Amino acid sequence: MGDCEKRARKPPRRIPCVRAGGKRKQPRPLLEYRAWMKEADKWWSLIVRSYSPRCVRCKMLPTTDAMHWVSRRYHQTRHDLANGSPGCRYCHKLMGEDQHEHVRIAVQEIGLPTWEALNQRKNMKAKIDMKLRAIALKAEAERRGLALAAARRW
Repeated sequence: MGDCEKRARKPPRRIPCVRAGGKRKQPRPLLEYRAWMKEADKWWSLIVRSYSPRCVRCKMLPTTDAMHWVSRRYHQTRHDLANGSPGCRYCHKLMGEDQHEHVRIAVQEIGLPTWEALNQRKNMKAKIDMKLRAIALKAEAERRGLALAAARRW
């Protein structure tokens, strides 16, 4: 082969993926975990929004959102009732963008010891039984006289 001739490149190999019925299937336990998490989110939101009819920050607009003080991506504190307060959509968005305002309002509302405890718990590695958590939140909502059908106003 001469120096002027180009070598033909091999076409890239496609990595086969496992499909069942044309769609990728997720493992059953993961689907159940997500379904129970969604159910727990609904009940947590209902309970937190029932704390007050007004936003915790502006005290003027009616409550439409349940705001997490510690991010909901941390599953250890995601459904902790101390980790939430009712708020309006405007203030919820504002506190999501301004970290200093978020921390100031959180410490003002829940207190410094609770804020520090939530931040310590968020990184703990422990297995969470999401089904049990959803059932406990539902029981707490029923104990407080709350129902999901009445909660969906928007």
